Amino acid sequence: MGELWEISGSAFLVLYAVGVALGVAVVLAARWAARRPPKPDAPPRVDEFDLAFLAGGPDRMVRTAVAELVRTGRLRVNRAGRLSATTDEDPSHPLESLVLRHVGGGGTNAQAVVRACVASDAIRETSDRLTASGLLTSPAAAKRARWLAPLGLWAVVAVGAVRWNVDITEGAAVSFLPLLLVGSVVAAVALMRRPLLRLTAAGERVLDSVDDEGEFVRVALRGLSAVSDPEIRRLLAPPVGRAPAARSTYGTGACGTGASCGAHAAGCGSGGGGS
Repeated sequence: MGELWEISGSAFLVLYAVGVALGVAVVLAARWAARRPPKPDAPPRVDEFDLAFLAGGPDRMVRTAVAELVRTGRLRVNRAGRLSATTDEDPSHPLESLVLRHVGGGGTNAQAVVRACVASDAIRETSDRLTASGLLTSPAAAKRARWLAPLGLWAVVAVGAVRWNVDITEGAAVSFLPLLLVGSVVAAVALMRRPLLRLTAAGERVLDSVDDEGEFVRVALRGLSAVSDPEIRRLLAPPVGRAPAARSTYGTGACGTGASCGAHAAGCGSGGGGS
């Protein structure tokens, strides 16, 4: 390479490699910081439904509600997997109320309930509250980490591309610069495409500290595999190949706040439940 910008070819390669390394470090630092928001004034208090959201996202939260209603006898499931309500009593949690209203007189299964309620007001309220408590990464922080932080890395790539183009035009030897350019582009694209886990470090600590006594808590933490009755577990389980996502992330789907939900985000009417 020539002496473009009064920088020799070998010196430019070193500077370019340093710039790429710094750009990658900025992206990784932004992703690290996004999952470590400022601590709230008061320690967060969570219930079983909050644990379900933290452990498996909206899909897990709805399935936990269905499983708990079946376990406590407020929902009945027949051999065909159809659900029916057994009580007119309004539960204390808005999501349980929403599930019972959706089931109504019967004829629907657990998968339809999940599809109908996974984007409800009750889910969004839980997401917002857990985000405000520092247990979930905020959409704004995720946007900064995934889309704004890599801009510096792309600027370094652009400078390298300009240098390469000038060297080719002037007939200078291009040395290892094309390989570095390809590698840095691959790294930049991979970092931007890599989903960002919604669960913050504080959220992980909450899950790690939970004593999983009781089936309600176990289902919230581990999903339907923790249902003690094997027949109920089979009837409520999603179809083969449609298993819900283990954790919700930014970057693989959308569910109101930009998170992957592990299920279709069909509306639930006015949804209610969030009040």
